Amino acid sequence: MVSGAGEAFMSLLQISQRYAQALFEVAQESQKLAEVQADMQILSRIFRELPEVLEWCQPGKTHHEPAETFVATAFAPYVTVLTKAILNQAAHHNRLALIPFLPEAFRLISDRVSETTRVTLETSQEPSQELLDQVADQMSKRTGKHAVVTYQVCPELVGGFRVLWNNRIIDMSARGRIRQMRALMTSV
Repeated sequence: MVSGAGEAFMSLLQISQRYAQALFEVAQESQKLAEVQADMQILSRIFRELPEVLEWCQPGKTHHEPAETFVATAFAPYVTVLTKAILNQAAHHNRLALIPFLPEAFRLISDRVSETTRVTLETSQEPSQELLDQVADQMSKRTGKHAVVTYQVCPELVGGFRVLWNNRIIDMSARGRIRQMRALMTSV
């Protein structure tokens, strides 16, 4: 069972997915999908580079200026008409907290209908090109889509790797295997 904060977070994710779905459908119908995808990259960059903008969007924050003014200042000059419209809707309904989730929700919807799947390879050290190619090949076979593989170095994995895609994970890390062995030994 999910508790209060967890329920609020799940609700926020669900609402951001609905906003992203609406934006995706309108962008697709008006043949502006590429523009809106570029807007989502801009939003991600704004949140990454300007933590004060992300802070402004946090749930429960009270501000002296209206949400619409914030959207007009922080986002509107940098995005196209369709994205402005959905951001204005979020502001009008006091849902600024969903805006940071919008780029990822939009990307997931875009990926579902495309011939590409995004895969993240997590390794304890810099992966070889051979490993990246093998993961891309195996994930393409597994998903039936062209796999685009990026990687992150995560020393806490100790060894091995993890593959993440579409909210799924294959954990072949030493840390994951130790966790599995520990669970097996404590259940005996």
